[in-house]
Amino acid sequence: MVNLLGRYDSPLLTAVIIFPMVAMVMAIPLLVHNYRRYGSMPLVRTVVVYSFMFYLLCAYFLVILPLPDVDKVAAYTWKPYNLIPFDYVAAFINESGFRIADPSTYKVLWTKMYLLEPLFNIVMMLPFGVYLRYYFKAGWRKVALLGFLLSLFFELTQLSGLYGAYPRAYRLFDVNDLMDNTTGALLGYALEPVLLRFLPDRDRLDEMAYQKGRRVTILRRLIAFSADVMFTIAIMALMYLVAKPPLWVMIVVPGAAYIVLPLVWDGRTLGKGLVRIRLADARGGHIKWYQAVAHAVFVDVWMGGVALLSMFCLPDGQGPANLMAVMMMAELASYALLTIDVISAKIDGRTRLWYEKLLATENVSTVVEPDQVQETASAAQN
Repeated sequence: MVNLLGRYDSPLLTAVIIFPMVAMVMAIPLLVHNYRRYGSMPLVRTVVVYSFMFYLLCAYFLVILPLPDVDKVAAYTWKPYNLIPFDYVAAFINESGFRIADPSTYKVLWTKMYLLEPLFNIVMMLPFGVYLRYYFKAGWRKVALLGFLLSLFFELTQLSGLYGAYPRAYRLFDVNDLMDNTTGALLGYALEPVLLRFLPDRDRLDEMAYQKGRRVTILRRLIAFSADVMFTIAIMALMYLVAKPPLWVMIVVPGAAYIVLPLVWDGRTLGKGLVRIRLADARGGHIKWYQAVAHAVFVDVWMGGVALLSMFCLPDGQGPANLMAVMMMAELASYALLTIDVISAKIDGRTRLWYEKLLATENVSTVVEPDQVQETASAAQN
């Protein structure tokens, strides 16, 4: 049971403080998911998804906060659950002093918890129904089921004493809250066409995402490159832990993977495959073997390999200090050149960088819209 006698500023402030951390944790999974499905992450979709996450965070903290003292909870003796539907209606009629024929008693509607608490529980879940219908295209049955399950999660959180943090339930498990929350979700479902009439519908959001997904952005490529770097580090670490091979083997083997994979996987590395892009010949067709080799040398081996090699060239007997200095300078110069080119490409709206122009390669999207999939399947059958 939500405590309406307390203030709501503390739970909401907690959500505001926690949300940036949640947003950062979810950023990469959301980007990868959307790039894999649509090839892009439009601003409107980003705002909708993050606002939904923020709403759920606010709802959760409104339910569990403020937290009482553990010793006080241990001393509670009241029954931790109520399974009588609409018992608050009888309590309101018998105890509030409300009389329908006496307007002077109407003020108790807004000063007593009997009706304010159910109203709050309904309003709290209203956005849930709106989001489910608008973004997730859920029908009313699914909205009712998910609204009930979310409410049940809240109630069980309280009944379990915040998953065992308290010796017993610190708030009441109330069947009325389940009904009110489910009603609120269904009300949000019904009001969605009115509340969001000025926003593009979900089909339009998908269409916009697919249109942007045809273009391979710098951010999309950066995610692919970062994933490839992490895969490379993981492979080298595994090789070192298992066999401790010579340094040149640890450099050559991951570097060779960036040549072999694109040749056998239609221009994809692990990172490119993750965000649904591939390396292609800018003049048309599949990437040639010499382009794959040159691309790996220019980017994957030089840009990443030099830095990893430099880590081993320390002035403690593992390698000459002057070699480390030369390599680090070359690495910094390479990254400086790449950074300048990336910024310039962003300003000019280009997707090809200097070494790609030199090698006559380009990154293309492999995302296919559902309509195109159906058309391709129909053409293949015919």
